Amino acid sequence: MDPKTHPAVTVTNIKNFIPFTLEMESGQYTSWAELFRIHCRAFQVANHINSSAAPPRSTPSSSTATEADKTKVASEFEAWSRLDAIVLQWIYSTISNDLLHTILKPNTTASQAWTALENIFQDSRNTRAIYLDSKFVSTRLDQHPNVSSYCQAMKMIADQLANVGNPVNNQRLVLQLIAGLNDSYEGVAMLIQQTNPLPDFYEVRSKLVMKEARKAHQAAAIAASPNNTLQPPPRLCTSLLTTGPATITSHGKIHVAEDMAVAADVAVAAPPADEDATTPNNRHMVGDPLRTSHGHLFRLLGLTQSTLNGYIHHAHTRSSSPTSAHPLLHLLEFWAIVHNKLMRLPKQVTHPRTSNKPSIPWRSIHPIRHGNFTSYVNNGLFRNVIVGDGSPIPIRGIGHQTLPYPFPPLLLKNVLHTPRIIKNLLSIRHFTIDNNVSVEFDPFGLTMKEYRTRTPILRCNSTGDLYSFKLNSSSQVTHPSTFAAITRDLWHHRLGHPGADVLSTLRSNLRFSSSKHLSSNTFCHSCVLGKQIKFSFSSSNSLTHLPFDIIHTDVWTSPVLSSSGHRYYVLFLDDKTNYLWTYPLANKSQVFSTFLHFFSMIKTQFHYTIKTIQCDNGREFDNQQFHNLCSQTSTQFRFSCPYTSPQNGKPERKIRSINNLLRTLLAHSNVPMYLWHHALQHATYLLNILPTKTLANLTPTHLL
Repeated sequence: MDPKTHPAVTVTNIKNFIPFTLEMESGQYTSWAELFRIHCRAFQVANHINSSAAPPRSTPSSSTATEADKTKVASEFEAWSRLDAIVLQWIYSTISNDLLHTILKPNTTASQAWTALENIFQDSRNTRAIYLDSKFVSTRLDQHPNVSSYCQAMKMIADQLANVGNPVNNQRLVLQLIAGLNDSYEGVAMLIQQTNPLPDFYEVRSKLVMKEARKAHQAAAIAASPNNTLQPPPRLCTSLLTTGPATITSHGKIHVAEDMAVAADVAVAAPPADEDATTPNNRHMVGDPLRTSHGHLFRLLGLTQSTLNGYIHHAHTRSSSPTSAHPLLHLLEFWAIVHNKLMRLPKQVTHPRTSNKPSIPWRSIHPIRHGNFTSYVNNGLFRNVIVGDGSPIPIRGIGHQTLPYPFPPLLLKNVLHTPRIIKNLLSIRHFTIDNNVSVEFDPFGLTMKEYRTRTPILRCNSTGDLYSFKLNSSSQVTHPSTFAAITRDLWHHRLGHPGADVLSTLRSNLRFSSSKHLSSNTFCHSCVLGKQIKFSFSSSNSLTHLPFDIIHTDVWTSPVLSSSGHRYYVLFLDDKTNYLWTYPLANKSQVFSTFLHFFSMIKTQFHYTIKTIQCDNGREFDNQQFHNLCSQTSTQFRFSCPYTSPQNGKPERKIRSINNLLRTLLAHSNVPMYLWHHALQHATYLLNILPTKTLANLTPTHLL
């Protein structure tokens, strides 16, 4: 194409096509490069920024070329050089001065300048990826003037991450965009994050921009209102109590029986929707909030009269427009701000102690009849309870109470005395905190338990639509103690599933109590799974007189590799006391070093020397190391006959007992089998402290 008629020659101002300047720290390289590529394709010079496209030769490659060929090649090179200079001017005109001086070199082509810029912005990809990812997760809406700027910044960082080989998918981009919003966008953020699948980034951006525009419109409408008066907050109050039948509501409020205390969570009442806030019934709620009894709270929160002017008129006057928001929504928005600020203040600020007003937790208060209070104050912080219709009910006093007999001695703190209420109410939340108990509900009633031991201390059955909190003929009251209300099955599980004889011996010797005697008819599913055995071997009549006269040993191979890499365990069993030591092993070659440690431990801790070692013919024992040790220490080494495991029956039976108990513990606790090495330690400990019939119901620990 003739360079005089080429489309690139017609471009007079590159700024019309690339409207911004690329700077070193702007982070706009991805956008700039994309716009520049589009511009070059539009004007048919894209090959000039392609590093793989070689420029034409300035002279013919053949030495036999004619003058016409030389003239043609020179003309083509001149045309290409002119277009390349135009593209190079475009690059230099759209970058900052510092970048220009960085890449400017004599006789540079457009492709070389393009590659230099690419290296500047895309070198150290991993380092840039780390920096950009940190910037991506730390960007917040509060750092930008508006939502559009915030969304643009997030999209730009995501594009830069993709440019360094770490693309951000739509799900992560949307979730991080929501995470960076402030509290004023909490509603729309909740709706977006609950949408499955998540909407597209541009759809989320549109929703946020519309939310911002709506907020700006509402703020302008409020500021333009001529009359602004604000309704003061309804009195903070609690639910009520007097005497009456005992019930528990489905919302967790317990109505306590006669002469009992009540409590409930705080309720704040607003005027009904069909009444104007300035009617006589509601006129007591209108006024300057900074001059009411709650004015100190507004001053502590930094809410001045100028801050409140935007909410004043709309809280009490109905809008004439059918499309405007309900006036109570303006009041609700204001009280949401007050509530959020209150939650950030310590209780000592929101409820200061004075000489004539006791401090009371305003979220829940317990009430009772005046005559049953252990302490009673008739001048509290809250003087009325505001019910749903807006009418106040006076509070006569506040105090504390302990539930009377036959109830357990449970505390009721901060009780309101309100005689005009016909029901007794109790806050489950504060009741459980004050008494460190838990309450479990079932279709037939409720059960109160001690929180730490889970011991039942009170049972109340219910027959109606509500749960009743009162004693009846079937109620049982127990007092927690160390062994009270512990069933036979629980002791059976705690002690490693021993038999009925062992548990009966423990009952008679230790005199602990349980709800029932353990009978032979008790069925334990874990015992069935863990104690499946074959016929026992014949017992031996040999006797030893001192501990460590004979040490029985054997190695067991586990079919399951433990989480710590153990495949075996070796046991050492004292013939006299039946005391047991076990050591998990990764390899059988560790048996000798483990025995040396055990040999030294016996000599140091018990001042005995092992006289005889009884084992099978395994190569882990029948080797030169063990024979040399026995020769040096004058220890006898006794082997069983080959393939005759009954001659080594004592450790074999002990392995069976260990494995039965080990599997039972794992099955009962639903623990995976690869944690058997932890259960091995516990099983060894239990076998050493449990009584044994072969020892006349004594324990190995006692005999040792």
